[in-house]
This record gives sequence, structure tokens and C-alpha cells, in this order.
Amino acid sequence: MRSHKNRRTLVLHLFCVLLCLGCTRSRGPEPVKSPANASEEGSEAPTLKAEACTLSTPLKPGIPGSPGHLIVSSRNPNGDSELSALMRSMHADLEIIRQAIMNGALPESFPGGHERIRCSWPTDLDARNPVFDVLAQGYIRDYSALANSKQGESREVLADRFERVVQGCVTCHENSCRGPIPMIRKLSLRTSGE
Repeated sequence: MRSHKNRRTLVLHLFCVLLCLGCTRSRGPEPVKSPANASEEGSEAPTLKAEACTLSTPLKPGIPGSPGHLIVSSRNPNGDSELSALMRSMHADLEIIRQAIMNGALPESFPGGHERIRCSWPTDLDARNPVFDVLAQGYIRDYSALANSKQGESREVLADRFERVVQGCVTCHENSCRGPIPMIRKLSLRTSGE
């Protein structure tokens, strides 16, 4: 009975996410810009092309993090998948961004590569599915909105954008791989009394 309820909840969640995605799809994916790289004349900063990495992007065998080629570290001597290693890096990036926002500013630049979550080798191949991809697109959209923030915007606005990014991570991990949720929740500015 519990598994039936979980499936029903997952289907309802997927429906809501797809409905939300449909509302924003007509605009296309928003690129991530690094405010620190934009010149004073207002020229465009370099952008990340999230559309180049999709659920249908074939995964390349034999690369670090692919099956049989796990990424060994002191943290995980058994090795991590490409996606696990990327998510650890994304978490480190978010810690830096969080600290900058706590200090009332934006970081000098926003790290790129987060859009690779859509086309990186997961630990479990079944995890690369339409539900994960929709949630990944939501994360990329929220991260883009945060990265497109301007110096001088209020701390509250920046904190709200950051919280959407963190909540996107939690929501995705609630659907699969729940282990990192406590670590992700620690990123929240709300848990620090801010």
C-alpha cells in the first residue's frame, strides 16, 4: 500500500512539474550568465547552453564516472558516478554562493557546468528518466535566475532565488537518492537563522 501511495504521489508531482514546465517552455531555456564577466557597456556575458545537454543526449562509455570507470576519491574509495561527482561539485559551488549572499553580495562569478546533470552517468541508469530530467531542467532554470542576479539587488531577493535552487535539489532527491537531503538542507539560508 505504501509503495502504491508513493507511486501516486510521484505521478502527481510529475504532472505538476510538467504542467509548470509547459508554462515556461515557450520562452526556451534561460542561459546562465556570470555577472562578473559582463562588461560595463552591457555586453552579454558568456552563457551556458543547457539545450546542448538533454535527456536524449547519448552518454559516452569509458569516460570518468561511467560504468566500470568510477571516480575514486578519499571520500568514496569505491568510486562515484559522473553524476555523483558533479553533484558534489555543485554542492561546493552552492556553499560558496551561499556564503557570498550571507555577506550581502554575489560571488565574483557563478560556476558553470551545472547543466551537465541532464547528461551525466548516474549511479543507477534507471535514475536517468523523464521525471529526473524535468526536475533537472527546473534546477537549471532556478540556478540561471540566481546567476543572472545583479550586484546591488536586495539580500532578500538573492536569498529567495538561492532558496529556490536549494529546494529544487531537495525535491529531486526526495524522488530518488534521499541520502544527501540532510546535507543539502544545510545549505538553506533559513536554517542558519538568516
